[in-house]
Order: sequence, then structure tokens, then C-alpha cells
Amino acid sequence: MKEISPFSPGRPVPVEYFVGRKDEINKLIKGIKQTSVGQNINAFITGERGIGKSSLALFVKYLLENDNSLLPKDIKFLTAYCFLGPAKTLPEVCKLMVEKLISSIRDESLWGKIKSSLNKYIDSIGLDLFGIGVKVGFKKDLEDLPSDFYSIVKYIWNMVRDKYKGIMLVLDDINGTTKIEGFSMFLKSFIDGIAVDYKERLPLLFLLVGIPERMDDLAREQPSTARIFDVIDLRLMSKEESREFVNRALESVKTGIAEEALNFIVQYSGGFPALLHEIGDAVYWTDRDNYISMDDAIDGIMVAAENVGRKYFHRRLYKEMQSKTHRRILYKMARSQKEILTRKDILAMLNDKERKVIDTFLNKSINRGILRKLERGEYEFPSKLFGLYVLLESIKEKNKPRGTA
Repeated sequence: MKEISPFSPGRPVPVEYFVGRKDEINKLIKGIKQTSVGQNINAFITGERGIGKSSLALFVKYLLENDNSLLPKDIKFLTAYCFLGPAKTLPEVCKLMVEKLISSIRDESLWGKIKSSLNKYIDSIGLDLFGIGVKVGFKKDLEDLPSDFYSIVKYIWNMVRDKYKGIMLVLDDINGTTKIEGFSMFLKSFIDGIAVDYKERLPLLFLLVGIPERMDDLAREQPSTARIFDVIDLRLMSKEESREFVNRALESVKTGIAEEALNFIVQYSGGFPALLHEIGDAVYWTDRDNYISMDDAIDGIMVAAENVGRKYFHRRLYKEMQSKTHRRILYKMARSQKEILTRKDILAMLNDKERKVIDTFLNKSINRGILRKLERGEYEFPSKLFGLYVLLESIKEKNKPRGTA
């Protein structure tokens, strides 16, 4: 009886299943080595939703905390991984970063010194209720925390520098944070502070994680912010990488797979790790004999289409596009598997009834964010992940028993 899936939809990839991203990992390893000898490296890990940005950042965190074949054993960093979703103000952002930095320090002999030195902001440092994690108690007035942030990070570094080669600070889930007033200026000021402290620079690997639009947000407030961060733009996984990932995941739970089923899963994941996990997980639970056949893969795709739609795109497809005729046009566009289509291309796929509503369909689809219009009358889905979802839905619709709604 199956107890646990090797796939993790909606969560970062477990380190043991991490594959691909060789170029991106090498670029970050180069940054780690530069940081370890005293430099400050700043990078922005970006790409479409579902492309694996958080998984890559967490993989780097793992490398810096554990012995591995990619880094020398003596390169270990104090790591602070911050999900900034709850932060609504700049002091709250700084509070989260300070909290994660301090809670990463497992040497209890340092807690009292840190509390004493930072008593303007901190009430207590100790083990949490279960004695596993570190809990930091803050005072209520944190308005000056942003202006003191560089000094605090430098102080923390001086407390741990005999144990580590540097600090890695990751800011993830920054969707709302980039629009906080003063956040972009704060980033520039913080990094400028590191640069001008030439006598003893802070060895910091500073990573932001977000979709490309978030850097646009930062640049609007402070244009030079974009020049501070090296961009690591994640591409789609190749078919070979996707195959390797599925095989590795299934081998870990002693489950086989037919070659045609593997190719089918890889094809419809489209290189998106998020979709690969959704499909893989659905197919894994559909299977009953620890050998995934083509029938298992098809059944799993049907389930995955529902899961993906419910989590990401259901409202856009079914609430914003209620016309079944319009949806059929969209399905045909998705089944063509062409990234960009002209109006002529679309018309060639349609029957007479569908051709009569093409202009209405295109106008409504563009206005509601279902399609994006390019130059010269060309059209594309707003993201590849959405296009793949529509394709999955079209497969599900095609395989419905006749007579069902």
C-alpha cells in the first residue's frame, strides 16, 4: 500500500530529487566562492511562476549547510531564508531578516551577547516551545530598524565569523514587498553600505527570488536597483532533465514506468517543475501496481488538470470565459502546441460557427488576460504554464464520456 508520494506539488523540490539547472548552479557556486573570500554578491533568481525559483534557492541553502561534492568542505555559510509574504512595512521586512539570521545561530553561548547588544530591538532569544527552533522576541518599536540594519548584520557576522565563510540572505515571496514604500531605496542603501565599508566588507550572498515583474517594481522606485543584482533567469527544464527527475523520483519508491507513459508525462509538463510535480503526483496515486502504464498516465493527467486549475487558473478559464464556444477555440489553440499563433492560424483550426465569433473571442480573451496580443496580429498565452493547463483541460474535455456536461 502506498504511503507517500515522491512528488511534492505546491512545495519546493526535495534536494534528493533536484536535477538540471547546471548553468544556474555553477553561476551561484561562483558567487559563493567569491563571497567566501570577502566579496558581496547580489543576485535575482527569476522566471515564470512554477519554474522552480524557490527550489533552486533552497538547493543553494542546502549546499552551504551540508557537505557535498560541489563545494569545498570548509565553505559553510550562516544562512537565513526569509519568506516575506507576511511583511507589510519596511520595519517588518527587517524584523523578519534579523529574526531568521539570529535563529540560524545554534550556539547558545552567543544568544545572551546578541540580546544584550541589540536590546534596543530584542527582548529575548531562546528555544521555542518544543526545544527545536530558536525563538526571538522583539520589542514593539522597530521604526529605526531599517536604518540600523546594516550595522546589525555586520555585528552578527562578527559574532560568527570564526565558524563561517560568509552569510547567505534569501528574500523569497516578495510579490507584495517590492511595492512597500522605501523598500527599493532600502536595498540600495544596504548594499551601498557594504560597498563603502572597504576596510572590512561584509561577505554576503544576497538573493532575491521572484517573477520578472518584481524587479520592474523595484526599478520604478530606484532605477539603479536593477543594476545591483545579477539576474539568474530560469529556463524550462529540458526533456532529458524532466525524464531524469521522474525516473529518479519513481526509483526512490520502487515504481516502474513504461517508456510511452514517461514520454507522455514529460511532454505535458512542458518543462515546468510545478506542472511536472502535479502530473507526477496524480499519476503516482492513480497507479495501483507500482508500474505506471500509459492508461495510468492518461488518468493521472485528468486529475492533474483539475488540481492545477483549482490552484492556479480555474477562475481565469471558467469564470472569465463562460462561452463554451470560446473555450473550444482556446482548446484548439492549445492543442496546436504552437507558442505563437496568427489570426489566420487560429481561423484555420475552426469550424464555421467558431469562425463567426473569432473577433469577439479575441477581444474578450485579451481584455481578461487569457491571451496576449503581440505585434503583427500574433497571439500567445500569457504564460506557458497557463497554455499547458488549457491543453490539459482540452484533453480532459476530449476524453469525457458522451452525454456528460
